[in-house]
Amino acid sequence: MEQSSIKPFTFFDKKLGSVMELINISNIQLSKYINVDPSLISRFRSGQRTPKSNPKLVADLCLTLLDRVHSQNKTEELLTLIGASSDLLRDEDTLYISFQNWLCDYQSDDAEAIRNLLQTVSDFSLSEKRNLLPVSQIITDKVLCDNHAVYRGKTGMQQVVIRFLGQALSAHATELFLYSDENMDWMTTPEFQPVWISLMAACLNHGIKIKIIHNIERNVAEMTTAIECWLPLYMSGMIEPYYSRKKQGSLFSHTLFLCPGVACIASCNPINIGEQSLCEYYTDSSHLNYQKLCFEKMLENCNLLVNTQRIDSTSAIQEHLPNSGQLFENIAVKLDTSSVTVVRKDKPRIAFTFYHPLMLEAFQKYFHTSSILPS
Repeated sequence: MEQSSIKPFTFFDKKLGSVMELINISNIQLSKYINVDPSLISRFRSGQRTPKSNPKLVADLCLTLLDRVHSQNKTEELLTLIGASSDLLRDEDTLYISFQNWLCDYQSDDAEAIRNLLQTVSDFSLSEKRNLLPVSQIITDKVLCDNHAVYRGKTGMQQVVIRFLGQALSAHATELFLYSDENMDWMTTPEFQPVWISLMAACLNHGIKIKIIHNIERNVAEMTTAIECWLPLYMSGMIEPYYSRKKQGSLFSHTLFLCPGVACIASCNPINIGEQSLCEYYTDSSHLNYQKLCFEKMLENCNLLVNTQRIDSTSAIQEHLPNSGQLFENIAVKLDTSSVTVVRKDKPRIAFTFYHPLMLEAFQKYFHTSSILPS
């Protein structure tokens, strides 16, 4: 049971009260909407309690308040109250996350996520050994001659991914399309992760461009974690990473790995089905054309997560961006109204440009609290 002495949110009581006053809703009315006792709302507003231990209650509370704000046409007034950009009006999911971050004071977590991301970009080294496995040891004749149509469970997913990437390399493919909102524990096992990284590196070394839709729920920590995990591959400049503006479903999860004209992995499984999961492998043109259409339709509901660009010389860096201060010696940062760009000064010289409103907000708050404001 939650202890009444715990107050994890800064001014949660005052923030909640200010929103309730904006939309003219009483403790009793709000309690009915979120199905709690009115006394709990009273304790929230007096600072005696917070919903720290109940993420569902936080979500119900934020959704209810936002619905009321929208129904009263007070969205712009809310943006003024929480100090957010009007750009959030274009994306309801982003507005929800921004509002939740403000109400529950998650900004400190965002600042830590930004600091970790900048440190990772600054510290990256090409000389660091990646311990890549020889592709010839992974992609054998047996793998390339596999003719299974169905694969099951974690082991099956590992097998089919090796076959898929092997055929992409053998066919001298030029691009891959990747999306999955399924459990990715098949990728992160100690035995398979080196295999996955080695094959992906081989694809990039062979000039295969990769479009990937990251499965993130549009919060800063998940976005920065996804970027950090893929950073060695991002340094190639061959990856276009996207995020979906739509929330994933609560009943089914999906995977779509496509190499146009070569092969496709596709699956649709009930969430939490575990080792009973099933994925199918296609090579016929009708299925490949259909899956390409599916991926293109998904991209219509996506935005670019980060744009990468190679910087040719040190002088180009100085012309491109000012120094962001002494927080990180190897990077420069520039904040604009609609983007933030991070540039590595040492090789590999890569510029990373972020457009997501929550990322912009997190960068701005990070540098503000660090007392270093890039121009």
